Amino acid sequence: MRSRPVLFAGICGMTVAILGVATGLTWDTGCQTAHDVIAGYDVPLRLGAAKFLATLATALGLPGGIFAPSLSVGAGIGDMLRSIFLAYPPGAVVLLGMVACFTGVVWAPLMAVIIISETTASRGLMMPLLGAALMGDFGAKFVSKEKLYHGLTQRFAAVK
Repeated sequence: MRSRPVLFAGICGMTVAILGVATGLTWDTGCQTAHDVIAGYDVPLRLGAAKFLATLATALGLPGGIFAPSLSVGAGIGDMLRSIFLAYPPGAVVLLGMVACFTGVVWAPLMAVIIISETTASRGLMMPLLGAALMGDFGAKFVSKEKLYHGLTQRFAAVK
C-alpha cells in the first residue's frame, strides 16, 4: 500500500465499482435504502455485506464517505436481524443495528444515539439505542485498539 499508493487506491476503486455493478446497492451513501429498511420495505439481504465491503474498500483506498455508509451498513445488519427478532418492531431492530454499527466505526456512543434518535424521531428508544451503542463500542475495541479516524489520519500523515 505504501510502496504503490496509486495502484492500491485503484484496486480499491475497482472493488467498489465491481460491487456496485454486481449488486446495484452500493452506488450512493445508502440513506434512502436505510430509510426504506426502517420503514419496513423489503431490501435484498445482501445489502449489509455489500455495503460493508464497499465502505471498507473506500476506507482503505482514499477514505471518504465512511460516516453515512456506516449507517447504511448498520441498517443492512439490522434488516438481517429482523428475521431473528420477530416479536419486536422491525424498524426498532434496524435502528439498533444502525446505532451499533455507527458506534463501532466512530467510537462515540452518545453521539451515535443522539444522531439516530434525532434523525429518526425515535426518542422513545433512547435506552435500547444506548445499550446497542455501548455494545458496538465494546465490540469495536476488540476489533481495533485505535479509533478509525485517528488511524486513518496517522496513516496518511506518514505518507509524504
